[in-house]
Amino acid sequence: RVMHMLKEKDYSFNVFFDPNFKTTTSFKVEALPTKIVIDRNGKIRFFHVGLKGAKQQQSDELIAMIELAK
Repeated sequence: RVMHMLKEKDYSFNVFFDPNFKTTTSFKVEALPTKIVIDRNGKIRFFHVGLKGAKQQQSDELIAMIELAK
């Protein structure tokens, strides 16, 4: 479902799946959704827990954070 949406929207960013919860544990993710954007140097540039605003606003915010992390 996620991969279909990414392809449909033609997003160019990567999505990481964590089936064994190793990354989730190391970043101390305690709630879903949690959005984390990490730049090329491994620095966390954006960390947000929960939902806020309309779906389009959430999407726009995440895309903006990804652009800033480039």
